[in-house]
Amino acid sequence: MTDRETTIRIAEQMDEFWNERNLALAEEFIAEEFVGHMIGDDDLHGRDEYTAWAEGVAAMFPDFELEFEPMFVEDELLCGQWTLTGTHEGLLPDLGIEPTGKEVEFSGLFIDRLADGRVVEMWHQIDYLTLMQQLGAISE
Repeated sequence: MTDRETTIRIAEQMDEFWNERNLALAEEFIAEEFVGHMIGDDDLHGRDEYTAWAEGVAAMFPDFELEFEPMFVEDELLCGQWTLTGTHEGLLPDLGIEPTGKEVEFSGLFIDRLADGRVVEMWHQIDYLTLMQQLGAISE
């Protein structure tokens, strides 16, 4: 079981990693043996792929901000909803959508499993429907 202080530390590090683009923090809260289950995409394996994923998000939405709310803790699980706001300025490679310059706001869910003070496994879901509607790729 992961103690509450450790879980709070990890949540704070996640926020700084994503919102302040402090990618070096991955060393602190992502386990080397990390596996990220990305619904509809290939899984992420290891800290380097997690960091590369964050770099990819920043390339698509350079001014993005993430809000993690609400977040829940239960034993070794940290889970919640995130909302991304930003401007679409880079290619969305998985969807084949060229930059639109449109401002977007969409959400997703995550479940992180913790062990030894780090995230070892993640399940991640994005609301692609809302994103594609806001980009004009499909009608509302």
